[in-house]
Amino acid sequence: MKQTNVLVYPADTEIGLEINNALKYIKSINLVGLSPTDRHGSYVYDDFTPNFPDPSHDQRFIDHLSQFLQYKQIDFIFPASDDLALFLSEHEAELPATVIGSPLVTTRIARSKRKTYTYFTDYNWLPRYYTSPAAIDTYPVFIKPDIGAGSEGARMIHSPYELKNALAENIDYLISDYLPGQEYTIDCFTDRLGQLRFAGFRERRRTKNGISVNATNLPLPAEVANIANELNKQLDFRGAWFFQVKKDRDGNYKLMEIATRIAGTMCLYRNQGINLPLLCVLDRLHQPIKIQQNQFDLEVDRALSNKFKLNIDYQTVLVDFDDTITRQEKINPLLMYLLYQFQNEHKTIVLITRHAHDIQATLAQLSISQHLFHEIHHLQNAECKGKITAQYPQPIFIDDSFGERQTVLEQANCPVFDVSAIESLVKWY
Repeated sequence: MKQTNVLVYPADTEIGLEINNALKYIKSINLVGLSPTDRHGSYVYDDFTPNFPDPSHDQRFIDHLSQFLQYKQIDFIFPASDDLALFLSEHEAELPATVIGSPLVTTRIARSKRKTYTYFTDYNWLPRYYTSPAAIDTYPVFIKPDIGAGSEGARMIHSPYELKNALAENIDYLISDYLPGQEYTIDCFTDRLGQLRFAGFRERRRTKNGISVNATNLPLPAEVANIANELNKQLDFRGAWFFQVKKDRDGNYKLMEIATRIAGTMCLYRNQGINLPLLCVLDRLHQPIKIQQNQFDLEVDRALSNKFKLNIDYQTVLVDFDDTITRQEKINPLLMYLLYQFQNEHKTIVLITRHAHDIQATLAQLSISQHLFHEIHHLQNAECKGKITAQYPQPIFIDDSFGERQTVLEQANCPVFDVSAIESLVKWY
């Protein structure tokens, strides 16, 4: 398969970061990140352009984006927000690349909760919604912005007085029945022939700012499968999309909203074997689509992770063995990851150790090739790591011992790293 150039915009949303994780190891895909900000994208995208003009001025943005797409020879664009999914779909004919997503009519309906509810008003899996406060006969009700992101502005309303104050905010709220049950997301994939090829049911166990941060896969209930099939029948989806349901007071599933984009927590099914961003690209390339799903239960918990930019030049890495490459006499996986990163970057890797046994035998026992190291210094107690480190060009030094690091810092005057600090050396692209 020839190389395919894929642009993700904006690349530093939760959606953009999931697309990056899904595609960065695919050998036939060259991934390019683009963002109107300079936030997280540069830490995880190898090819990333920050501070790109935003779409506030439609034509100027389209002109700039078209030039960028031509310069990078982009084949496909992944929108990484709901607003961009709609905007790029509206302007796709003006762009020299294909926008990955559903057709414009479907995307417009999905972007507006009111349009979604109006379109499906006759279906019993739609919650009751109210066109005006006067139509409400029972409280509490639930309000949410017609066009919104995450859970911003969404809340339960307990009385007419509280609703009056909320509507005075001059936000276009949709008013619907309050659904007290558990919330679920159904991740879907529809191919170019309109066939719904996958629907995965996950429980949103914990959310933060409207984003699912803990989720687990569950069997797809027949009632929800029916909703998925009916949505796919009535709307023209293509590629990855998802919808959310919640149980009402009687335990029936009710539709909350639809989105025609990748979801950040689609990583759950990616780790079961269903890489939805990749399937989107393959479908656009008219490649045969096969769903390969491992049959095991999986739970994902998402939290902040640390990424660093380290502004130092170094050519040689001197690394300790005991409690550095090893941890409790087993291999430290992150350190080994880092050593192979150094090898890919053509750094000189030097092992410097006071190991009490035959270091060659211990390396062999742990299945670590001695060829990974340019040199191995097996020191006697009197030998000094600082003096040896100083002999190498542009060195850095990694050791769990504070005393050894202090000696090297004083004698070699180079950066030194404890094992707890090596994450700052890792490149995540």
